[in-house]
Parts: sequence; C-alpha cells; structure tokens
Amino acid sequence: MTNLTTESGYRLVYVIPQDAWYRNVVTEVSITVSKAADEGGCAWEFSVVEHRDIGIRVEVFGDAFDAFAEIPEFFAELAKVGRTTLDGVREILDDLGFADATERTQRR
Repeated sequence: MTNLTTESGYRLVYVIPQDAWYRNVVTEVSITVSKAADEGGCAWEFSVVEHRDIGIRVEVFGDAFDAFAEIPEFFAELAKVGRTTLDGVREILDDLGFADATERTQRR
C-alpha cells in the first residue's frame, strides 16, 4: 500500500479512545480517524465503531464527507479486505501511513 499524504498544515491520524488516558469515560470501542490540523482542530473526522457480535460500522457526519474523496484508498481497502475488527482497521491505517495520535498519558 502507498502512504497517504495531505496538504501542508494537516496530518492524517487516528485515535484509539479506549487506549487513551481518559478511557474510563469512553463508552464505545472505536477508532477515530481524522485530518488533524497542526494548530489544533481538524478538517474532518469520523469513527469506526465496533458493535459487539455484529462487526464494525463507519460513522461519518455530513461535515466529514470530504474524507470519502480525500482517502478513498482507506475505504477501498476496507471493502477489499473485508476487515471486521478494529485491529484490522488499525492495520489498514498503519499500512496507509496514518499516525497513531492516541494520548496515552495525561498532559500536565
């Protein structure tokens, strides 16, 4: 797979909330994928949520539909490989060059 890139001032990242320092308040098992701005915030983000005994679901709000056009390789790989676990999704993200931006320790 090819490493994906984006324009200057942004990074392609993912966060695993259940691995983050704030995991005790997380209710869903998921991965949040985003085009993060270097100065804070993001251009878009969506979640891949694990539904127990069912599989995964990509949850995209309307303001993140640009992701379909900007990272079609991710969605194509999901369809091609048929990954049904978050570990499989993370493998795809890693293979495409997304950075793990999970904050595992609290900032002071």
